[in-house]
Amino acid sequence: DSFIFLTILAALCTFYIGVSYFISKSIHSKKDFFLGGRSFGVFPIAATLLATQVGGGMFLGTAQEPIKGLLYIIGLAIGFLVLGFGIAEKYRNCGAETISEVLGQKYNSALLSNICGFISLASIIGILLGQAVAARSVLLYFGGENTWYVFPLFWLSMVAYTFIGGLSAVIFTDMIQIAIVILVFTGIFLHLIFNAPEILLSPEGFGSITNLFAHTKLTSADVSRLVMIPILFSIITQDLAHRFFAAKNGLTAKLSATYAGVALLFFGFIPFFFGLRAKLEPIIIQKGVSPLLPYLQAHTSAFFFILAACGLIAAIGSTIDGLLCAGSSVVANLYTRISNHADNKVSLSQKIVFIFGTLILIASYFMPASIIDLLVNSYEISVACLIVPVLFALFTTKKHLNWHSGLFAMIFGFSGLMVSKIGTYLFLETWGFLLALILSVLGHFIGDFLYTRTDA
Repeated sequence: DSFIFLTILAALCTFYIGVSYFISKSIHSKKDFFLGGRSFGVFPIAATLLATQVGGGMFLGTAQEPIKGLLYIIGLAIGFLVLGFGIAEKYRNCGAETISEVLGQKYNSALLSNICGFISLASIIGILLGQAVAARSVLLYFGGENTWYVFPLFWLSMVAYTFIGGLSAVIFTDMIQIAIVILVFTGIFLHLIFNAPEILLSPEGFGSITNLFAHTKLTSADVSRLVMIPILFSIITQDLAHRFFAAKNGLTAKLSATYAGVALLFFGFIPFFFGLRAKLEPIIIQKGVSPLLPYLQAHTSAFFFILAACGLIAAIGSTIDGLLCAGSSVVANLYTRISNHADNKVSLSQKIVFIFGTLILIASYFMPASIIDLLVNSYEISVACLIVPVLFALFTTKKHLNWHSGLFAMIFGFSGLMVSKIGTYLFLETWGFLLALILSVLGHFIGDFLYTRTDA
């Protein structure tokens, strides 16, 4: 089984690199590399949006903690729908390449643009590390400790086809990978339900699920945090906005976000179902491995199990490549602004992707194993610091906002987040992100007030 799985994995990675090489022939500038010439229609954008979120973190993290995973998935789906109500369209119509550029244009401030770039980059790094933990978990289960080299080879192959073909290669492979993920896991789900309908339909099955919910130690504040942070982060994350910047037009971006949100609401039940079953059954789990793999191995044939493993790797890959491209785009724009050197060469963009991806690989070996917590924690700093100034930048009717208000919003939001992290009171620990949002709004108005008074 391991040999077949690793052979399929090697074949897929080789195929992706080959496709990326042919796509690279049409790439002549930095904009072509990171935005694909802004030529993508509704289906490619919707597919890559879905692929970015339906990753190994979602599947393996939900298997670790199904209730947390369900709340996380609901938050992401709602976030897509919120984007579809107009935010995605506004992103595309800005004509920017990164969210930091949007802030820089509206607040007319290179300082705010750079701060936003570093914050966005920090969140992307955290999410990438979560995907690395997930990928290593899958490969560890199949190969064991003796095949330690498989994970870095897999990761470097993701880096390779991303730095060769840029966003066009990422979107092409994402469409293939999300098709594999949906077909494989929908098929396994239907297979399990058809052969053992009592899993969902019997009183015993329903009672087990109810009992798991009852014994899950989540407060109302925890639930709010797990749902609200993904919603808010979806609005200001570079890896999603990057897709909207690459869409043909504003309507394409809007429709893509809406379709992806609806699809995620339906498909999100499948990883939750697998997580529930894995949690409820007495399965021996190897250290560092998600419960999902032992559950699928115990309840499916060898053929379906290999398909599931390939589906998981496809899910992980579809998230990794998009994040590598989005994160590298942020790094490239930071480099351009800080060095004051507008280099439009494709070679520079490729070098940035390679270096960025390699550093993430090294850092992944020092990360904890709780995937959902790692993902949500990565979202917090961006939500606390950026959600308020970004929404003001997108929806204000003013030609320019004063940069003091944006800076104060970031400082106050970050301060609120830090207070929640070091606070010893339960309120601060669980509702800290709301405190950060309130302070960020307050900071925006204070900055605007002080600037107006000084100007007067």
